[in-house]
Amino acid sequence: MKNIFQSLSILLVISLSVSFAINVKANVYQQLTSNDLVQVKLAAQTMYAGREVNRENADILAEILLSKYENALTTEVDTLAWACKTLAATKDGRYRDLLIRIAQSDAPKKLRKYAKSSYKQLPEGADRYKKGTLDLAALQNKETVRASKVEPILPKADLNKKERMLFTIAKGDLGSIKHMAQTIYAKEETDTDITDALSEFLLIHYKDSAEYQADTLAWICRGFGELDNGRYTQVMELVSEKTNHIKIRRYANSAYKDLPKAENSYVKGTVNFQEIIEKYKAI
Repeated sequence: MKNIFQSLSILLVISLSVSFAINVKANVYQQLTSNDLVQVKLAAQTMYAGREVNRENADILAEILLSKYENALTTEVDTLAWACKTLAATKDGRYRDLLIRIAQSDAPKKLRKYAKSSYKQLPEGADRYKKGTLDLAALQNKETVRASKVEPILPKADLNKKERMLFTIAKGDLGSIKHMAQTIYAKEETDTDITDALSEFLLIHYKDSAEYQADTLAWICRGFGELDNGRYTQVMELVSEKTNHIKIRRYANSAYKDLPKAENSYVKGTVNFQEIIEKYKAI
């Protein structure tokens, strides 16, 4: 077990070095216009969780769905199913007819199933989205040009290990954050500055977490359960009661039961991620 977590520590250092070369804070619009279905799926999950939901993003998702469903590859079906679920979650009848069309088509069975359950959740809409309303290729090209001009946020070269860890938490690198939580679970990392930053990250995202975030957030809860530090007991109690995700709730509740009671509880906002980025980023 010790060797496994030593390997994780090495992977963390590698991940930290690589992750700083990209901007992981892409918003939903950028993900939808990335021409990358992995990013589209993440965008759909974020919208399904109730964030960045607007007519523009929903229309782009509808156009992607209509452009792909007829000849959907096996590897694309899950993303398109998420698109159906997300359009249903908008409660906008504008997307009902297109979902009916997919449900009655020769699309893969899984996609037809989600389209059928989704259109039944939507009201009749006089304003109906039609394929071609948006020029998807033009939007994707515009985003490619914009992204090529964006300077990545990089860390200063002389940061120590803890500073780099704080920087990557502030930037929201899920892979690296998960590795940190796993080292806490293995009792290899107990620095309060790091655990406070992870607590802040958890408190920002736990309530309406998207599916792609859930495993990382659950690992934070699992790691905190091994800390024997009452500073995070109330955090775990709050997360277990208010999160929308069953996996996060289960690990938060377990951690809450394992942690001692204490008056010195972590308070949301104690760690300021924007200040960390400004302090540690390369100029």
